[in-house]
Order: sequence, then C-alpha cells, then structure tokens
Amino acid sequence: MESLNKENYNPEEHLFNTLNNLDIGFVKVNNTGVILNHNLFFNKIFGYNPEKNLIGTKILDYWQNTDDRDNFRKILYKNDIVKKYITSAKNLDGKQIFLELNFKLEKNSNGEIISSEGIFVDITKRTETEQRLKESERKSQNIIENLPMGVHTYQLGKDGHLYLIGSNPAADQILGVDNSLSIGKTIDQAFPNIVDTDIPEKFGEIAEKGGFWHKEDIIYEDKRIKGAFENFNFQASPGIVVSMFNDISERKKAEQKLKESEKKLRNLNIQLEQRIEERTWELKESENKLRKFMDSATDGIIIFDSKLNYIDVNNITLQTVDMTREELIGKNILDIAPGLKETGRYDKYLDVIKTGKPFSTEDIIFNRKDGSLSSFFSTRAFKVGNELGIIFTDITERKKAEEKLKESEKKYRNLFESCIDGIVLTDMEGRILDCNEKYSDMLGYTIEELQKLTYLQLTPEKWHAGEAEIVQNQFIAQGYSDEFEKEYIKKDGTIFPVALKGWLIKDENGNLEGMWGFIRDITESKKKEEEIRLHSEIMTNMSEGVYLIRLEDLIIVYVNPRFEQMFGYESGEMIGKYVVIVNAPTEKTPEETKNEIMGILQETGEWHGEVQNIKKDGTIFWCYANVSLFDHPEYGKVIVSVHTDITERKKREEEIIDEKNKLQTVINTIQNGLSVQDLEYNILYHNHVVTDLFGDCVGKKCYKIYEGNDKICLECPVELAFKDGKSHTIIRELKKPHSGEISYWENIANPIRNSEGKIVSCLEIATNITEIKKSEEEIKRIKESYERLTDNANVAIFRVKIKGRDIVYSIPVNPAAERLFGYSKAEWLSDSTLGFKIIHPDFVEKQKQIMGDINKNKKPIKNAVLGWIAKDGQEVILEYTIIPILDDNGDIVYFESIGVDITERKKSEETLKESERKLKEAQALGKIGYWEFDITNQQITWSDQVFKIYNRDPSLGPPSEEEEAHYYTSDTNERLKEYARRAIEFGEEFDYDLQANLPSGMVVHLSALMRTIKNRSGQVIKLTGTVQDITERIEKEKEIEEDLKEINQLKSEFLRRASHELKTPLISIKGFSDLILALYED
Repeated sequence: MESLNKENYNPEEHLFNTLNNLDIGFVKVNNTGVILNHNLFFNKIFGYNPEKNLIGTKILDYWQNTDDRDNFRKILYKNDIVKKYITSAKNLDGKQIFLELNFKLEKNSNGEIISSEGIFVDITKRTETEQRLKESERKSQNIIENLPMGVHTYQLGKDGHLYLIGSNPAADQILGVDNSLSIGKTIDQAFPNIVDTDIPEKFGEIAEKGGFWHKEDIIYEDKRIKGAFENFNFQASPGIVVSMFNDISERKKAEQKLKESEKKLRNLNIQLEQRIEERTWELKESENKLRKFMDSATDGIIIFDSKLNYIDVNNITLQTVDMTREELIGKNILDIAPGLKETGRYDKYLDVIKTGKPFSTEDIIFNRKDGSLSSFFSTRAFKVGNELGIIFTDITERKKAEEKLKESEKKYRNLFESCIDGIVLTDMEGRILDCNEKYSDMLGYTIEELQKLTYLQLTPEKWHAGEAEIVQNQFIAQGYSDEFEKEYIKKDGTIFPVALKGWLIKDENGNLEGMWGFIRDITESKKKEEEIRLHSEIMTNMSEGVYLIRLEDLIIVYVNPRFEQMFGYESGEMIGKYVVIVNAPTEKTPEETKNEIMGILQETGEWHGEVQNIKKDGTIFWCYANVSLFDHPEYGKVIVSVHTDITERKKREEEIIDEKNKLQTVINTIQNGLSVQDLEYNILYHNHVVTDLFGDCVGKKCYKIYEGNDKICLECPVELAFKDGKSHTIIRELKKPHSGEISYWENIANPIRNSEGKIVSCLEIATNITEIKKSEEEIKRIKESYERLTDNANVAIFRVKIKGRDIVYSIPVNPAAERLFGYSKAEWLSDSTLGFKIIHPDFVEKQKQIMGDINKNKKPIKNAVLGWIAKDGQEVILEYTIIPILDDNGDIVYFESIGVDITERKKSEETLKESERKLKEAQALGKIGYWEFDITNQQITWSDQVFKIYNRDPSLGPPSEEEEAHYYTSDTNERLKEYARRAIEFGEEFDYDLQANLPSGMVVHLSALMRTIKNRSGQVIKLTGTVQDITERIEKEKEIEEDLKEINQLKSEFLRRASHELKTPLISIKGFSDLILALYED
C-alpha cells in the first residue's frame, strides 16, 4: 500500500505483522519459564511448526554457553533490561544459530519480578557472512602484505581530496620510505612530488567514476634509463582507488640494451648484404654474360652512374619506358621522372651510392614520356661499385589481385563478423582454428583463448557420443549436417542450449581438412517454448476459470477445466452454448448484464468487475471477472473472460467491515495516540488522542506539531525507522499548546512497507506514561527509602550460595546483617559453616527442617523464626523470609534470606502473654468479658469470660443474631439494635444495663459498654465492648432495699412514738437515724 487512512489501517494487526515482517521473534515468559505470548517468527527462529501455538509450554533452553547465559542473566537482573546481547544458541534440532537479544523484566507494584519479555533477531547469516568476510579480508590482506608489488589504497573524502588509507610492505621497500607515517594524509601531503602531475586528478576520476589506468614512468639521465615504474590503477569500490606499482628499472634497462644489440645486428646484416652484392657484381665475368642475364631477366634492370645518369638498361626497362637504348642511355633519371625529387626517391638513391645501404620500396609509379601513370612496381636499389643498380618488378597484376583479395577478404570478414550466428572453423580433431566475434562473445572467451581449445572441451560430456555420431553419419557421410541441438559451456561455467549445423571442408585432393559450424544461441527460444508450455499448463491447472467467447455470435468456444468445475458442467458441455448461461438473474436479466458488459467492452476494449454468476444446478455465486478482446489464430476475434470465485471473499469482506467497525471503536476509545507519517513527515492520519492534544494535524509536519520545530527532531524515531527499517522508541516530553500542561509519552515508530517491501510511511504509537513516570519516581523514592531503612533497621539480608545440601558461602548484603551478628563480611566468607556454628541450640533442629524443606520443595518460606548467638554472646531472634533462586534445570543456585530482628518483640510477646494471663484472671474474678463485632465481615468475637457469663459452650462459637434475640425481651432487642445503628452511623458510644434469660432458665443481670473503632476516614469499622455479670450485686441491692424498707418502717414508728415524748432530743435522734441509714447505704 502506498498510503494509509482510517478505513484501511489495522494497528493491532500491523504491530504483530511488523515483528514477523522484520524477521523478529517475540516471546513473553513467566518466572517458571512458561510462555505467556509469542509471535510466529519466534517459532521459525527455533525450528517449531510456524503455525503452532506455544502459549502455556516451557520455553526451550536455547543457550549453548552457560557462562554466556549466566552473564546475560546477571546483566538482566542488575539493570532490568538487556539490549543487543549477541550470543550463539541452538534451535529445536540442536543446530547452532546466532541471536541478538533484547530483554526486559516486568515487575508488579511491589517491585517483584512477574515475567520477562524480549525479542530475538536471527543474525546467523549475518554472523556467518561477517566471519567469511573477515576470513576473506584476512586472506586478501595477507596477499597484499606479501605481494611483491607496491600497493597504495586511497579514499575519496567528502571534501573532494584523496586520502591515503593503506600501504603494504613492498610499497615501503620500493619507495624507500615508511608509508605508515603518511596514513590519513591527502595524496598531495603524502607525495608532494606528484602535485603538478595528472596523477591526483586521474586517481580522483577513477575513485568517483571507476575505470582502469595503466601508466609507465621512465627517468632518463644522459639518454640512459636511470629508473622506471609501472602503475596499474583501478577502482576497488565506489570512492576507493587502488594503485599497484612496481620498479621496472632493470627490465627497461635490459630492453634498452636489447634494442641497441638489435640495431648493431641490423647494421651488421646490412653490411653482409652489401658485401654479398659486391661479390656478386665482381663475379660477373663479362659484359656479354651480364647482358644475356639482363636481357633474359623478367624484371627491369638499370645501371646509373654516381650522378644517376643511365649507363645501362635491359629490354624490360626499354619496354617499360617505351624508349630505345640510344634514347635512354646518357640521360639523367630526372629527365625521365621529373617528379622523383618530390617523392624523396632521388635523394634516397644518392644515399645508397654514398652509404652503400640498399633501399627497397613498392607501389612506385613511373611516369612515361607523356606523363601518364604507369603500373605498380617493386623496386630494389643497391650500390654497384661506385654506381647504382636498380632491379624493378612489374607488380601491377599482383597489386590488382591483392586489392581484389583484400576486398574479398574484407567482404568475407564483414560477412563473417556481422553474421547474427556464431561461426567456427575446426580441424577434423575438433581444434578451433578460427571463429567470429559472435561465437567468442557467446562463450565468453577471446578468439586467442578459443584457438587453444577443442569444441569437445566446450561441450558437456553427455553430448560427446551423440555429436561424434553426427560427425560420422552426416558431416563425413554427406558433407554437411542437419540442424541439431546441443549445449555449450561458457567460460564462467554457465551451460546454455544452441542449435548447430555445419559443412565439411576438403582440399583439392579430396582430403578432409576441417568443418565449418554455424551456431545459434537458442536460450531465449527455449525459454519461449517453455513459457508457451507453461502457459498451456497454467491455463489447464490455474485456479481461475477461463473461457473464450467468439465475438461475432457470443458463442463459447473454449473453457478450461477450472471454469467447468466452477460452474458445475461436465467436460466439453459448455462448448457451443450462448454466453448468458453463466449470468445470474439479479435486478437485471442475464441478457441485460451481457449488454452492459459488451457496451463497455466495445468502447474501451476491456471490462473488470464483480458479477453474480449461476451454476448449472442454479446456485448463485460471486465472481470477479477480467474481460478483454484478443485475436485468436483459430477462433478469430474472441472475448477472453477470466473468472475468480470471490464468494468467500465477499463473506470475508462483510466480516472485515464488521471487524473494521469494531477496530475503529477500539481506536476511538484507546488512550494511545496513533498517527501515520509519510516519507516527508506529513501526518496522514491520527486518532482522537492526538486530536485532543493538538487539534486536527492531518497534512502538517509532525515535528512542527509535536515539538514546534522547523526541522526533524533530534533522535526522531520516525527518521530512524525510515533509515534502517526497524522499530524505534523514544520518551518524549510534550506541552499542550494552550494550557502548557506537561505530559510524558513513550513513542514507538514502526515502518510501514508496501507489497514490494518498500518503506512508504511510518506508524507512530504514543503511550501516555506520565503516571508511570510519577510511579517510577515514587518507586525510586521508595526504593531509596527501603535501602536506607534496611541499612539502618535491624533487617539482616544474606545471600547464601549452596551446592547440593552444602553451603559454599554466606554473604551479608547490608550493614544491619553485620551489625546484628557482630561478624564482618570477611569473617562470613572465610568460614562457610559459621551459620551452623552460631545457631541457638534450641533452634538447631528447626534450622535443619527449614533447609530440608527448601531443598525438597524449592519454594519460598515465610515467617520462619530462628535464634542465634551473636559474637558478643547475646541471643538474637530473627523472623525470616527465605527465597530460593533456581537455575534452568530447577536446581537451587543460592537463596536470599531476609531476617527481621524480633528479639525485643519476642520479649514483649512474653510480657504480653503474662499480661493476658493476669487479665484473664482479673476478668474471671470480676466476671467481665470482652466482645468485638467486625462490620465489614459481619463477624462477632467473644472472649472466654463472655461464654461463661452466658453459660455457652465455646466450641459452639458466639450465637447467631436470631439465637441471641431469644436471650432478651423484645424491648431490649429493639434498644440494642438502636444503640448499634447510632454507633455505626454517628459514632455514638453507650453504657447500659440489661437482663438476659438464658436457655437454661437462669436470669442474668448484665452491665455493658459499647465503643467504636474507626478508620483514617472516620468511618466506623468495628464495634467493641465489655459485658459484666452483676447478678450478685443486683440481688444484694434487692436485699439492702428490703432492709431499708424495714428500717424506714421502724423509723416511722419510732418518730410517731417519740414525737410527743422526745421532742427535745429530736435532732440527736434524727442525726443518729441518718447515720444508721448512711451506714446501710455504704
């Protein structure tokens, strides 16, 4: 896809596909190694079935090196994350692979590790390639280092200058300098003596454009070679030029000496020839013999004196110049050939007389008396005594024949080279004698290389026997061969097909000389034949239905098997039928559907679209049709109609629309910001989260919107994704345009590719991590507080390394651990049995039990209490949480123990127990019981004394609300409910008395308190109180009340009697009676 919009974008599917398309494996596992989630490419990396769901299974132990695994885990548990960790691993079959790992730990709000997740990138090919490349580079470097030729390597910098980046030892030796001192310098700085030459410019051109430059530099001194260098310069890669050079001074000096020797040899040869000519002349015994010789010669012979006057000629010469001897003898050569000086021949003839050096030439044209051109001659001039002798041969006919031969050869060579087929000439043993360029190009050899081979060496062995049979039965038997096919082997090893025919060559005696072969490369025609065959096969077996309709009458003339199967017809049953039999009746009739398609087809030449078809059994189904016109060699003008059954696709489209609507609903409700940017960083789409932050941003630059920049943001994840095609993440601080509110977002940029794999846009997913950032700060603060707390508090933290059941060492992790026991870390490390030596005797068996439980169950143990004897002899009691750490095999590697000093608490608990014992005794003596009602859980608790007061068996527990209601009268029950309501709603507290009628028939008088317990918000969460049995007191009060009534009666009687007799002592008596009354009241 070239772009994305709201309608066609599925972010959830894209994110998962992105990992698969990027060839990245993803897995999430819990603390026991069980896979919680994974993608398909994870299966591929480790050799699982690509479609297998591995969720809920144990992850494969893929580590090859345990040290590597331990190091990885050390980094992971230390930093909570590991990035780009490269290691060797093994897949399901045990095959070695190389992986790049990126993992992080997932923790809950308490900081406990709950899972880990990460991605795997299979870098096996890259690693193997890098290893091969390193080996290749090592070999190449070894060759260069040991090469006898000097090698300099230059790199073209961005500033346009060439920089020396490499040199081998031979270069130092040849130039007599340490080139390593010039590494990194420009070529001008490294070699100032070449600044004014064309070398820097040439090297720069080669580095930039490529090419090859061969150069020789020769230094002369007194016309002698002093030094010489040969340079071969070429482009190794774009921007890199390699210069290979060698000192060829000795070779050039040797060549110079060789030339001088050759010159001396030629002079000696000339002298020898001159002497032979002189001796020949001296051997002429007589004028007559000479004349006879001259006149019988078929060549022209002339004798000139030292001034080039004719002194003797033969008959051939006279015939040639058309003069008599008398007319010619005595005349100067310029009289006969006036233009001879202009040609330089005149001076050369004089030079022959002067030096004795012969002179030969061809194609000289002599002038007749009338000045007309004569024939071509081959002339040889030589010294005869003090005179000049010339012998010339008329080569006119030979020249004409040669010209004709050259012209013929030229035409032959032009025909030979311009032939579109390869032509080759071999002898009868198959040795290649000649060929044209087409033949050599066809095979990738030069003509010279081919002339060292036979045609059998160019032919795969499987053709040898058949070709030998053709040579015997056709070439030799009938003088030529019919065209046959075979294969050739190119220089690079490529085997390709050819068609060959040839003729036999015989000499004039009928002997076999060789064979001419005409060879045609039929690779393309073979491909076309295969393509035609493939097309036919495709037409028969393709998944689309195809049928041809004759245009003139719309009759079906051809259908492929798939079309018949698609429409439910037997083979051949549709041939001859009218086209409308395939059209389904819809809101249009089959005829109307046909007319609509034909109208567009006649207007544009093609029609494409969805159409409803009908099968033979009446079933209607959907097809996508591609209809076009074609000139068929057999049926004439036909309509080609290709139908694809899209019934399932139509159903799927409806499902997709439904899913799309659901997805859009999700996109509209999720709190992640989604946006898509093109390659120019223009925003193509965004969801409501981005709209809420920045308004409508479609068509605007992302960096302008998000950061207010006029250029791409620093470390932009979208830019990085475009560059390397990978996913990138960044934490971004954003400020709302109007409110200025700061928020933090985690932005993940994922490249989006089209069907060709080209990156066309980028999906950016932004997650608001403001609260996470705050939580991280809070976690950091809590962690720091915890560290300070554990360092200062009496919390001893130990790491205990074990092997089997033996303790290897115990390490105190925090200062409190050393402080509580009084032993330093060094003392703990030096004595692995210290933990057994200082255990309190009362806890030895319990320690053994705990160690046994850990080794057996391999699970954490909490609230384990152990006592110890500190270094100073004091007893220390700790409450432990012990956490075993397991390896991949489930064996304990070490465990962490966290012990809280509860020595003082234990003492307080003993004191509390004693206080509780005394309290129970006091409650029993005072008949006071304690009760509590938990409002949240609706549970009531009684103390033992309450059960005694109510005469209830404690094993039955407190009575239910219905059961308890029978203890009291209805008025009392209503009063208690009202107290409880007001206490819960308003927090009121009450003191009250009540009477309980127990199931045994006993009546108990009670005095009670009701109090409230509230949470931090002021809400009542519990009711609590006391109940005291005051039955005895009530009964005593009743007795006193009866006594008082009796006393009051006595007093009344006493007063009545004494009123008239004892008025005087009334005050004393009254006081005395008040005193008695007061006494009884106390």
